[in-house]
Amino acid sequence: MCASTGLPQWARRDVVKHIFDAAKKRGGEARIVGGAVRDWLAGFDVREIDMAVNLPIQAIANELQQNQCVKVIYTGLDHGTVTVVSGKDRIEVTQTRSDDETDGRHALVRFQNDWTRDAARRDFTINAIYLDAFGQVFDPLNGQADLVAQRLRFVGKAVDRVQEDALRMLRFCRFSIEYSNGHYDSEAVRALTSFATLATRLSGERVSHEIRNILSHERCAPAIN
Repeated sequence: MCASTGLPQWARRDVVKHIFDAAKKRGGEARIVGGAVRDWLAGFDVREIDMAVNLPIQAIANELQQNQCVKVIYTGLDHGTVTVVSGKDRIEVTQTRSDDETDGRHALVRFQNDWTRDAARRDFTINAIYLDAFGQVFDPLNGQADLVAQRLRFVGKAVDRVQEDALRMLRFCRFSIEYSNGHYDSEAVRALTSFATLATRLSGERVSHEIRNILSHERCAPAIN
């Protein structure tokens, strides 16, 4: 079992340990990434946990399927993703990857095992912070500094990120409620206003999910504006 004495309590659940251990057995590494790490660092309650592995997703799935305590569901194999279930816990596990040849809705996924390159394909710097099995934080894009400053920034160029996936425009509005001080990044605002029409190509399901999350928040007015 991987040592996890430095992990926060929410990260010590059995399913997380199973994933850390499976990646190590296959000669790779698993890390917690995204919303769980972001919210923990921001002092919010951690809800869902997502993880990444620097192995092909089929390899980690094969290893986990040998563990009778977990169930592996092939929820998004074409995108390098599986869902791992243990008891009441469900964790989405995605291989480190690059997203190529995007059309505004979908991307051609290519596996690569570089954590910094995986961070570079994510939407916002605050969502590109990783936590390893020993409780060490890996923050290649300075997302922690943006959290402290309440500064919501796209990874890289905002115009590139929104053209890769138009849903990121709605996600920017949603995340601005909790992670922005109200002074919005000018580059991001220009990207949203310039490419707003791309949102018409998104599925109703994806749009409605983001809109529901915005409207259900008590401080939704700035995001709606």
